[in-house]
Amino acid sequence: MRLRAPAIVLAALIVANCSTIVEGTDQSVSVITEPTGARCELERKGTVVAIVNPTPGTAQVDKSKDNIAVECQKDGYQRTVAPLLSKFQGMTFGNILFGGLIGLAVDASSGAMNEYPPSITLHLPPEVFESPEERDRFYDDRIADVRADAAAARKAAENNCATSQGEAKDCTLRYQAIDAERERSIQALEAERAAARVKDVS
Repeated sequence: MRLRAPAIVLAALIVANCSTIVEGTDQSVSVITEPTGARCELERKGTVVAIVNPTPGTAQVDKSKDNIAVECQKDGYQRTVAPLLSKFQGMTFGNILFGGLIGLAVDASSGAMNEYPPSITLHLPPEVFESPEERDRFYDDRIADVRADAAAARKAAENNCATSQGEAKDCTLRYQAIDAERERSIQALEAERAAARVKDVS
């Protein structure tokens, strides 16, 4: 059944907040550290938007297109920073279908069209490792995590490209970006390994 113009406007206004109502304009993010008991600040565009102290804990943050930097500190361990990446959530596409441009505009202004991962885990390196073996075990584990995350991201991208009508060029660029980020992360970890302090037992 086709709605008349006034009814269409009314329907659009009713469902305009589809993502906003269903998903909300804020969300909770769990911050986990290894080891536990760290103090973490969540900073976005130079402003601290939440603090978790001690970890593990949960922070409530407003949704935004801007990434959040999570910085954690604990006595005896190195200060560690990791990004909490904002992503475009799929609910907004339904909002476009049912709410038209009004729904999209409401979500864009409210931040509801973006979301952060529900949790983030940071591994804090000791200020001084007890032995070269402990140091290598720590960084080998982190590199294995990076490879596993990259493999999962690559598989998700391949599945998305297989089911969508995107151009092959776009998919290739996605794969290249994932591979490049994997290598960048591994190189950064290797640089940290080289600079890590090990207790002098001589």
